Amino acid sequence: MKRKSFLVVAVFFLIVFIVVLASFLKLYFLQKYWIEFQAPCDPESEVCFVYVCDPESEECTGDPEQDTYYYKIIRRIASDTPTCDPNDEDCGALSCEGISENLCQVTYCTEDVLEEWQTCTSPEDFVQAEAPEEGDQEEVLETGTEEDIAIEETEQIKE
Repeated sequence: MKRKSFLVVAVFFLIVFIVVLASFLKLYFLQKYWIEFQAPCDPESEVCFVYVCDPESEECTGDPEQDTYYYKIIRRIASDTPTCDPNDEDCGALSCEGISENLCQVTYCTEDVLEEWQTCTSPEDFVQAEAPEEGDQEEVLETGTEEDIAIEETEQIKE
């Protein structure tokens, strides 16, 4: 009986050791896991997640344009992700161009993936929000140089 218990305990610890070793090899050496990060998104052409700086929890500049960040989510297999600085233009970490969909996935903002605290913007919404109002255009004309005003009046006469 004592020999059977020893054998059961030995097999149990052997299985645990093999599972831990296999997991370690898979995660540490082969890096077969997904990493997820936010990449810049162009709100004029893509549906993007929107992050607006919260002055209560962090320092903001006070300029809504600088305090708003548009992003998409990129998921990549760790072993296939370059180990370069993501702020460097030559670094391909923030892109899935030329990479299989099995190794890299881009997630744009949709109702399916939207969390309770997140918001989206579509190109149509962004263009509408950024378009100057009629009153704003008049101010630009009035504050422009005399040459700019003359060119603008000439263009209006031609139309």
